[in-house]
Amino acid sequence: MVLFVSYVCTGIFGLKLAAVNGFATSIWAPSGIALACLLKFGVRLWPAIALAAFFVNTFAGASLASAAVISVGNSLEGVIAFYILNKLCKDFFQLDRLFDVVCLIVFGSFLSTLISASLGVGTLWLASTLSSEGIGFTFLTWWLGDLAGILIVTPFILVWHSSFSNFKDWIWNQKEKWLRIVEIFLLIAIVIFLSNGIYEHAGIHKILRLHFLFPFLIWSAIRFGQRGATLTVMIISSIAIWGTIHGRGPFTLGSTQENLFNLLGFMIVFSTSALVLAAVITERKNAQRHLQENAQELERSNAELEQFASLASHDLKEPLRTISVRIEMLRENLKENSDPEIEEHIDFSVSAAKRMQALINALLSYGQAGKRQAKFSVIDLNLEINRIIDFMQTDIFREQAKLTLSSFPKIIADGILIGQVFQNLISNALKFKGPLPPEINIGWNETKTERIFYVKDNGIGFPMKYAESVFKIFQRLHSNDEVAGTGVGLALCKKIIEQHDGKIWVDSHMGMGSTFYFSIPKELEYKTSMPQR
Repeated sequence: MVLFVSYVCTGIFGLKLAAVNGFATSIWAPSGIALACLLKFGVRLWPAIALAAFFVNTFAGASLASAAVISVGNSLEGVIAFYILNKLCKDFFQLDRLFDVVCLIVFGSFLSTLISASLGVGTLWLASTLSSEGIGFTFLTWWLGDLAGILIVTPFILVWHSSFSNFKDWIWNQKEKWLRIVEIFLLIAIVIFLSNGIYEHAGIHKILRLHFLFPFLIWSAIRFGQRGATLTVMIISSIAIWGTIHGRGPFTLGSTQENLFNLLGFMIVFSTSALVLAAVITERKNAQRHLQENAQELERSNAELEQFASLASHDLKEPLRTISVRIEMLRENLKENSDPEIEEHIDFSVSAAKRMQALINALLSYGQAGKRQAKFSVIDLNLEINRIIDFMQTDIFREQAKLTLSSFPKIIADGILIGQVFQNLISNALKFKGPLPPEINIGWNETKTERIFYVKDNGIGFPMKYAESVFKIFQRLHSNDEVAGTGVGLALCKKIIEQHDGKIWVDSHMGMGSTFYFSIPKELEYKTSMPQR
């Protein structure tokens, strides 16, 4: 009933204000009302649209047969637009999406309205109600009137019907709610003031003043999305129609019908711009919000995972220590009655316990690296690397390794974390050695924006297809029997370098050694006072 009454009232009002040949008008809100109701409540409402269109056209003076055919065209216009929009938008039409807005503009307004205009004008011409000379102007007026009605009225009803109940909460949930309320009323007041100023008097010179409306359209779309855009368009369109009918504004050059016809172009461009702009801004805001939510969820998940790994590692260390002690005690008790098979089992158990201990310690180091806040300062890499080499002297001497060092610069970094990176890379160069004694070259170069450090060896190397996977935790290319390790070292290096806003990568070939690179930005952001080390 509400649809029927609103369709009839707005239809009669439009025809009374400005009707071309008694039936076509530039002010045809019923098309927008009909499509909005179909999209909101479903296609089952089409009989109400057909009945209301029949009543309006009969009231305008059409014969019963002509009114019936015209009402079919008015109904088909909305029904076809409904099915096309639901098909393209996957049964969920939403004005906050740019794709849906473009579908509404192209299929819901420009194309679907051709059906009503064609059937209506054709019926009036066949019934001799319309002369051949008036077909062109009547068709354009009918088509553009329906088109403008859909572009202006349909979005307004859809947006405000669905969001009116939540609009109060939306305002009051803002941190600066009073400023938001003042901003809304200020925007409405300025738009009304400017529109009245433009349509206060007649004159083509006032057409330049229409440009002053666009900044406030942008304001409304940015700050209030489709709510603000559709409200601004509705206010400006209402004042523009009222002024043009009364012979005021920049479009008053001829008869009322011609003036309204000229106004339609501005209204269509203005409403289309508003819908597209609001959709683009809303999509961007939604994307930023989803990205922020995903980042927060990922950060929370990582924190929980690191906390779990740390707690689990601590909880596992004590029973593992007990197992190791018991195995050693068992070895001592069986030393006098030694059995080779029992000795083999005990050795295997001791080896497994040690490996588990190494894995737990590596997992703890990995978790602590994620929780530890990097403490940036100016560090002398020469001192840091020499300290690491001194610490690893036993391993270097055992492998008879030869190290070649460059002269390193001072950089802004966390000395402890960067030291871990160099220690892990040098340790890998010693472990994954080839048939010859290890030769390890540690150096650096630089670009305009970053310093690139490298650790090069002559070890066994590996295929480049594993260049990404070697930096994943617990990813190993060799069994523990071949080369001892935990599979955590390179993953830890990657995490540390990422804390420094850098990158780490590798260049390796089978039998030709590997070169691990990592970069440190020159302009690294930090919050400390950068003490010298």
